[in-house]
Amino acid sequence: MVYILSRLLKKAHAKQSIFKKATNLDTVWKNMILLPEDFGSEALNDPETRQIMQKIDFEHGGAEYDRQYPDGIPTRVEIFLENGTEHDSGFIMYPSGHARNTSCDLQGILNNKFSLLGKLALSPKMLTQKLNQLNDIEDLDNQALTTLYNCKINYAHKSIDA
Repeated sequence: MVYILSRLLKKAHAKQSIFKKATNLDTVWKNMILLPEDFGSEALNDPETRQIMQKIDFEHGGAEYDRQYPDGIPTRVEIFLENGTEHDSGFIMYPSGHARNTSCDLQGILNNKFSLLGKLALSPKMLTQKLNQLNDIEDLDNQALTTLYNCKINYAHKSIDA
């Protein structure tokens, strides 16, 4: 978790303009998604990410948090800057992307995730076809369901760790 938060903070710093233009949290969420390259050896050993990791402390939320898990993911993030500025998320039970969150555009977030990850292995045409099928999965017949994941995978010419 320390690594994930550190990587997100590094990405947030690099993409500050997104926060200034964002009209809602969904836009931020879609732009901050961690991708496979964020877990490659270069990213895992990135000095800036490692430096941020050293500044993160975790505290157990206590019985209130324990009681509410696994119904949600009870969380609170507090950030204290060197200049004295503090940022506090407050208590969050269902973060954006959680199936029970009712304030985010979950379908849009999932489509963004599927598109970003799908384009790593599928042609644009195949990706569109598969995303359409997944979005209409409840209407697929047995034949379509059994072949849902049959597709030609385009393997990368270069590993994220090359």
